[in-house]
Amino acid sequence: MNIKFQRESIEMKKEMRRQRLAIFIVFLLIFLHTVTKAQIATQENTSAIESQEQELRRKSFEKVWQTINEKHYDPTFGGVDWKKIREIYEPKAMSAKGLKEFHLILNQMVGELKLSHFAVFENNLSELLKSSQFPVTVNETKTISLPTTGIKIKTVEGKPVISEVEKGSNAEKAGLKAGYIIEAINGKSVDELSRKLEEHLKEIRANDRLKSFYVEVLLVNLTYGEAGTKVEFKVLDEKNERRVFPVERYLKTVDFSQPVGHFPPQPVLFEAKRLEGNIGYIRFNMWTIPQAQNLRRSLKDFADTEGIIFDLRDNPGGIVGIALGLAGLLTENKMPFGKMKGRHNELELFAYPQPNPYLGKVVILIDYATGSTSEIFSAVLQENGRAKIVGEQSAGVALTSVIETLPTGALFQYAIMDYKTPQNKTIEGIGVKPDIEVFQTRQALLNGEDLPLKEAIKVINQK
Repeated sequence: MNIKFQRESIEMKKEMRRQRLAIFIVFLLIFLHTVTKAQIATQENTSAIESQEQELRRKSFEKVWQTINEKHYDPTFGGVDWKKIREIYEPKAMSAKGLKEFHLILNQMVGELKLSHFAVFENNLSELLKSSQFPVTVNETKTISLPTTGIKIKTVEGKPVISEVEKGSNAEKAGLKAGYIIEAINGKSVDELSRKLEEHLKEIRANDRLKSFYVEVLLVNLTYGEAGTKVEFKVLDEKNERRVFPVERYLKTVDFSQPVGHFPPQPVLFEAKRLEGNIGYIRFNMWTIPQAQNLRRSLKDFADTEGIIFDLRDNPGGIVGIALGLAGLLTENKMPFGKMKGRHNELELFAYPQPNPYLGKVVILIDYATGSTSEIFSAVLQENGRAKIVGEQSAGVALTSVIETLPTGALFQYAIMDYKTPQNKTIEGIGVKPDIEVFQTRQALLNGEDLPLKEAIKVINQK
C-alpha cells in the first residue's frame, strides 16, 4: 500500500538510516576438555574470548555514552551531568559479570536521563526472525508459532487482573475468567515482585501509569515458556476465593512484521468489526507497515457507518508515518500534526488529505498503556477537533527515537527529537488526557462488560 508521507517525514527517515551502523556479530566458541594439553589450549582460547568480550563492552559503552552526548535533543540533558554519569557507570559496566549484567548497567545509566525511548535491550526477537527469512516486500509478514496460555493481563483498580481470555484457549479450558485477580504465577508472589520493581522504578521517571504497565509486562513475561509445559496461576475468583489453575502452554500462529532498519519485527494483530448500531470498531497492537493496508481496507469497508472507534488501549506506538497516513484518511483538509525538535533541527508535521476520506464521527479509546505514536495520533485528532478521546490518561512517552545495534549485539534505542502537539503541548511525562475519563472495573470484567467501550459507543450515538 502506498501512503503519502510529507516531505519532512521522508527526510527524517533518511537521516535515521544514515545514523544506523552495521550489526556486529560475534561467535564465541568455548571448548571444554579434560586436563591435557587440549585443556591448556582451551584456557588460552577462553582467555582470548574474554578479552574479546571486554573489548566489545568497551566499544558498546563508548557508543551509548557518546551517542547520547552528541545527539540528545537537549544539550543540557535535562540538567543531568552526563560526564559525571560516565564516571559513575563506566567502572560498573566494565566489571559486570556477563553481558546481561552489562546491559542492565547500561540501562541504569540511560535511565538517569529520566526520559522515555532510552533503553538497551537484548536482540532475541530479531535473532529469532532474521531479516533473511522475510520476503523482500516490507508490506508482507512472516507467520510463526509462539507459545501462549491465551490470557491478557491488565492493571485494574490497582490489581493485576485477567482482562481477556481467548476463546478456545487452554486458559479458557482450564477455567480462568476475565476479572480474576492474579496473586502468583509459578509460585512467585505478585505483591513481592511488584515491591522489587517499585524499588527499581524509584531510580527512573515512572509515573503511576508507567508503573502499571511495567507490572503488566513483568507478569506476562512470567507466563512465557516452551509449548507443552505448564504455568500455574494463583488467583482470586469471582467469589474472592483463592484457587490455583495449571495451564498448559500451546502454540499459536502469529504474523510478524518485516524489520525496518533496526526496528525489530513486531506481532501484527488487527481486529475490525461492526458493532450494534452500525458502528465500526478497529483495534491493532502497534503502528507497523503491514497495518497500513489493514487500516485503509477497514476504513473503506466502514464508509457507511455512523462512526468509527479506534481502540488504542495497549498500543505502545510504532512508526509515526503510519499514523500520518491514517490521519490523512480521516480529513478533507491539511491537518497540523505538531513539531519534532532536535538539537540542530526542527520538523513541522502535517497530515495531508487522501482520496475518499472517512468524515464520520471518530472516537479513540486510550489507557495507561497507550504510548508514543498512539499518543501523538490521539492528541492531534483531539486538538484538531476530529475525534473525542475516551478512557484513561495515556502513558506520557512521546519522543522520536532511533534504534541501533551495539557491538555486543544488543539493541540501543535513544531519543533524537522532542515532540510538541499542534497546540504546543508536551506529551512526554504527562500523557494525553481524555475528553471523557472512564476506568474499567473488575466487576465489569466479571460481568463481561467493557465500560470505556460502552462510553465510546454512547458518544457515537449522540446526535
